[in-house]
Amino acid sequence: MVKKYFMIILTIIIIFNAFSNPVTTWVPPYSIPQCKTMLQKDFGGVGMKDGLTYLPLQFYKPNGDQLVKAGNIADSDIQWFINWGKTNNIKVLLCIYNYINDWDWNAARTSFLTNRNAFVRAVLSEVQRLGFDGVDIDFEGPDVSTQDRDAYIAFAKDLCDSLHPKNKIVTIASFPAQWNAPNWDWWTPLFNTAKVDGICSMGYDWSGKNKDYAAQVQHASAAPSKFMIGMPGWVTTWQGNNVSEQLDWIITNGVVGIGIWDATLSGGGLWQSAEVWNKIKRIRQMGQTSVNMPIANDTKIKENITIVSNMSNGITAIIRAENLTSASAKIYDISGKLVAVLDNSSYSHDGIKFEWNGTDMSGNKSTRGSYIISFDLNGKKISKGFILTK
Repeated sequence: MVKKYFMIILTIIIIFNAFSNPVTTWVPPYSIPQCKTMLQKDFGGVGMKDGLTYLPLQFYKPNGDQLVKAGNIADSDIQWFINWGKTNNIKVLLCIYNYINDWDWNAARTSFLTNRNAFVRAVLSEVQRLGFDGVDIDFEGPDVSTQDRDAYIAFAKDLCDSLHPKNKIVTIASFPAQWNAPNWDWWTPLFNTAKVDGICSMGYDWSGKNKDYAAQVQHASAAPSKFMIGMPGWVTTWQGNNVSEQLDWIITNGVVGIGIWDATLSGGGLWQSAEVWNKIKRIRQMGQTSVNMPIANDTKIKENITIVSNMSNGITAIIRAENLTSASAKIYDISGKLVAVLDNSSYSHDGIKFEWNGTDMSGNKSTRGSYIISFDLNGKKISKGFILTK
């Protein structure tokens, strides 16, 4: 059956670069040669290139309305990491941290609150100058005022608003519980209001699978697939379990990722083994199986997919395209798990209509949250995100 509709053909223009189940590690300014060596190492047929998603370079500090390098770090060193990342499909991020003789919250505050607009411009300029894939914010401080919290979240939102249209990401380093700044009480507004692409907790050897991992995931419930649990690369056993056992918890959880301090893997042993990096590779691959969401740069494209609520917990999706001879659709959750196959399409003067009643393939009601509908139109794929609110 051939149906013709006089609209433009749907195409994917840009694929957004944020991943589910991300794996991140940092390059400190004092360990550049060691990190270069470790990133290129082979651990029995697998290496860091196979397991990492993000690689923040902790090379920058805030200075009022300016961004300054930590020491005499050469652009050529930064470019080495960026080139390595591009070769291995790993996003290399500009990391800003506020250690200035000590962790100096006032230095960070002067930039993200007092000089926010100019500081955002300075960060954006350096990202574009060197070709970073995004920004990681590592501002650490004591318990702070509500004003500071709100200003920090507004700063993160401004960064996201500036970087997302350029297909670049923003991640955050945070304390793993309710103390200090930022902390887990900030995670929901950072995900929902600022729209950050990832948060990594800094519990490291203080945290553990039998201590607080589940509690951290619960506090990251606004976007658990973008959450990373911090692990200490300087020891192989902490809180009663070795790194391989800690990773088993992450794999069983199936939703969150990990962050490792740092890329030197100075703990050696299991941290530099095929056993551990095959598990980390599996975590990264769980995230890469998710359906990428398109960002259309032509408003006409957006008009060709209409998604509206049509019942207490479902949606109607209408497709309009020229010379459309076949169309099918599937629903995925944000982690990439297949939720439903839609075979109840119907034709009308508006286009091809799909309806989803909000249940999965076992007939269970889906929870509120972000989903993706993936269409196959004449053999071409296009996806669109939506939020199930009821």
